[in-house]
Amino acid sequence: MLVLKVSNSIGLKNEFMNTDACKYWWLNTNPKVWDVNKLGFFEEENTHNAEGKKRRVYSNYASVRQGDVVIGYETSPTRKVVAIYKVTKGIHKNTGNIEVITLEILEKLNRTVNWDDIKGNPGLKDSEPVKINNRGSLFSLTLEEFQIIKGLVSKT
Repeated sequence: MLVLKVSNSIGLKNEFMNTDACKYWWLNTNPKVWDVNKLGFFEEENTHNAEGKKRRVYSNYASVRQGDVVIGYETSPTRKVVAIYKVTKGIHKNTGNIEVITLEILEKLNRTVNWDDIKGNPGLKDSEPVKINNRGSLFSLTLEEFQIIKGLVSKT
């Protein structure tokens, strides 16, 4: 019930929340490859890099489940939180036999938050993206960390 109350208070619709097991994530994307303004409704994120090696913190990819909520962060040169996604499918092989997770865009953010605001926020100092200086692709977030970020992007 707490997750349901929080989801209502931060503006997420109940149909996007798996109240029993929803997890929260931070996904780094390269805007040259994955520009949120040019994306389709569903997008795939590879679990391996271009050299075929498992991405850093691969265990996070293995933990992603349908219904989880993801903060979308565009890396340099953008360096801003730009979207919120929902996981529609955890690790699976796509039609090209590549291991991916599939995401649905829930919201392209009108107000974005830059990296300096994220790393300077006291409530986020212990978050995975901040602790390891945002090096990697997919990081776990607590519900509280997600709420802080969602609050930052919701301010007018």
